[in-house]
Amino acid sequence: PLRDALRQLEKEGFVSVTPYRGTKVVPLTLTEGVELCEVSQVLHSAALRPAFPHQTTQVLDRSEELFRRRREVADTEQWRQPSEEFLKAFYGPGNRPLTIELIKNTTDQALRYWHAILPIRKSDDVPRTSFLDVIAACRRRDLDAALQCIVDAPQGSIELITKFFADRAAEEPQLTAASLP
Repeated sequence: PLRDALRQLEKEGFVSVTPYRGTKVVPLTLTEGVELCEVSQVLHSAALRPAFPHQTTQVLDRSEELFRRRREVADTEQWRQPSEEFLKAFYGPGNRPLTIELIKNTTDQALRYWHAILPIRKSDDVPRTSFLDVIAACRRRDLDAALQCIVDAPQGSIELITKFFADRAAEEPQLTAASLP
């Protein structure tokens, strides 16, 4: 069980395991957080293009239901199942299982940042683009608008990640010559 737990933590980017050396906690970085948002954006766009022509009203209804359900849970494990179901329902018609798997892996790694920014997100009242906007554009049969929403959606996360690191830097005590031994 311990090895399985460490493998899962490594998959999610929380730790780095070096055989015969040990396990280290991987720190959050602004660069990685932004890069995960950017990679996610590229993957979602790549998955949407082939799926879009095949998205029926039923597919979009199911996708919206799953997206809303995943928004209602706070626990990561409860969130994973509707998230994976959402990806399969929304992008499945495009027949790109590898792309969907890459999105899941990127999302797993990004969850560390999601947990870090959650308190900021809860107090943030700025309206942000979400996948509900992507789904709405798909309902209108407007691929360009849906792709633009995919471009816009991670920008909110990037802003919150940037704020998280700025707040964190402001809270950390600065070493001065007077405080050194």
